[in-house]
Amino acid sequence: MKNELKAVLFDMDGLIFDTEVIHRQCWILAGQSFGYEINDIFFKHSTATTGKKTLILLNELFGKDCPAEAFYQQKKDFYQEYINSHPTQTKKGFVELFQWLRSQPLKLGLVTSSRSTSVNHHFASRSELASFNVVVTSEQVVNGKPDPEPYLLACQKLEVAPEETVVFEDSNNGIRSAFKAGCRTIMVPDYLPPEEDVQQHTYAILDSLSDARPLLTDQFLIEEP
Repeated sequence: MKNELKAVLFDMDGLIFDTEVIHRQCWILAGQSFGYEINDIFFKHSTATTGKKTLILLNELFGKDCPAEAFYQQKKDFYQEYINSHPTQTKKGFVELFQWLRSQPLKLGLVTSSRSTSVNHHFASRSELASFNVVVTSEQVVNGKPDPEPYLLACQKLEVAPEETVVFEDSNNGIRSAFKAGCRTIMVPDYLPPEEDVQQHTYAILDSLSDARPLLTDQFLIEEP
């Protein structure tokens, strides 16, 4: 028996746009500027989380003497400099999937740990942003991913139940946020593979968003022409 589906929610960085690799490189450069080595331990905990939590993480990893705010600002400056001079590329399968979803009787949402300025920048020359029924950014929540608050807020704004919602995420923290909210989660890993708890709570793990449409039509009540 197929499951009822009323909404589809997307993460942004690393899922829609190929930006996580840029974030990682900017963190490494900022680390070099301050004399710290940024490695996978940092990326494991910092991906898809808020700036406030990132500042705490920097002090936890590098000690209370780490100038966390200046460190983080240097990273953001490197990132802004890069994206201002390079077009943002979408990841494989997003454009086709989103175009198809817009033709379905579904509500669509964007739920990101980035700020609204970053969202507007990445979508500046694109049409998809106007098609989201809701956009949840870091400014709108107290507790960011992996806390369930971002996805609970999106469902509340869309007036749908979490169990009637599918979430596409690329990160472990993003998936944790979604399944704690009660949503069905589909992971498209970007850099870090799914961890054990994430695998246990993930409806499916895909190589790219190109694989999403067959899954949705097979498992959920979706019209397929």
